[in-house]
This record gives sequence, C-alpha cells and structure tokens, in this order.
Amino acid sequence: MALEAANQYSDGFCILDVHLDPNDGSAALKRLTDVLGKRVR
Repeated sequence: MALEAANQYSDGFCILDVHLDPNDGSAALKRLTDVLGKRVR
C-alpha cells in the first residue's frame, strides 16, 4: 500500500523505510529489485 501511494505521489520524492528478511528470495522480491535496479542506472 505504501509503495502504491509513493508511486502515485508526483509533488516530490518519497523515502520508504523497508525492512525485509535477509533470507527472502521470493519471486516478488526478485521482480522488485529488477525494476528498481533499472531506475537507478
């Protein structure tokens, strides 16, 4: 929900404080890191 709100917010930038399990190797996390990685490059 917070990620969706941050994505819709266009008046500035958003900082999300996200805590994930270090052993999380889920497909959803892989997709997320792939998408975010493309934005950083």
